[in-house]
Amino acid sequence: MTSISQQSKMISELPNVPYPQANSIPRIIDSIHYLRESKNAAELAHSYGYAPRQGRYYGNALRFLNMAREEKGKFYLTTIGKKVEALPNSNERNKIIIEQMLNHKTIKLILDHTLRNNGNPDHSYNEYIIKENISSINSDETIHRRTETIESWINWILTVIE
Repeated sequence: MTSISQQSKMISELPNVPYPQANSIPRIIDSIHYLRESKNAAELAHSYGYAPRQGRYYGNALRFLNMAREEKGKFYLTTIGKKVEALPNSNERNKIIIEQMLNHKTIKLILDHTLRNNGNPDHSYNEYIIKENISSINSDETIHRRTETIESWINWILTVIE
């Protein structure tokens, strides 16, 4: 874990890609599989059986992780997305997903702080990191929801890394 975190690019968030609101990593992974063929948000939601707005949330989470791109209202897998889609549930697949997560400054900072805190999330600190680094999020309620997403991602990381 430490080596992946140390190699993080710590990129700032792209202004044209929404900060994620998709708490379930298994659903994100399922969405990768559903995008073997391009789909719009409604089709993606229908594939998984969730609400139409969640199709956009999960499609945008894949964009955030550089595993999908969006063109003319449809989501398409990127080279990284195709690579992850082709892998079975494995440490190799999980490592790629974690690397994509930790390339983001906010997620790396939150993970590092959680590790220093013996694996316990510090919700106030995490909200502060998101508020200070994501200028497009300006309401406390939205900051809270996005923080919950990142904390669920961190929890997933901690469950798959030994």
